[in-house]
Amino acid sequence: MNQFFRVSAIVMASFLGFIACSDDDEVTPEEQLTPYEETLQLITNNSSKDWRLVKVLENSVDETEECVLDNIYTFKSDLTWIKDINETPCWDEEENATYTFDISEDGSQMLEIDDTPYDLENLTETTMEFHYKYFTDDEPDSVSVEVHFETIN
Repeated sequence: MNQFFRVSAIVMASFLGFIACSDDDEVTPEEQLTPYEETLQLITNNSSKDWRLVKVLENSVDETEECVLDNIYTFKSDLTWIKDINETPCWDEEENATYTFDISEDGSQMLEIDDTPYDLENLTETTMEFHYKYFTDDEPDSVSVEVHFETIN
C-alpha cells in the first residue's frame, strides 16, 4: 500500500510538472506587432529616437561628407523627423527643419517625399541602413545609394 501511494505521488507530480511547464509566454495575436508597427518601434522607440549618420555610399564609393557627421536626426512616432544641424552645416540648409516619412505596410521601406521608397536593408535597435536609387542626366545608369545610421546613446 505504501508503494501505491509513492507511485501515485510520482505520477501526480509528473503530471503537474508537465502541465505547469506549458508555454504561458506565447504572444497572443492581439499582442503581436505588425511589420509596420515593429519597424516604427525600431525607428522611433514608440516616441522619438535620435540617430547620427555614419556613412553614405554611392555606387559602393564612400561619399560621406564630414560636415554631416555631427548632425542629429530625430525620428518620431508621429511620422515626422527633424534634422538638427550642429556645428558645421554642409550647405545652405534650413535649420532644424521638420520633415515627414512613412513606412510601407510590410515594414520593408521608408517612404519619403513623393513616396520615394527607401529600402530598409538593416534595421535593429542600434543601426538603420537603407538603400535607394536615383537617376541623373549625366549618368546613363542609376546611382545606388546606401545610408548608414547609428543610434545616439
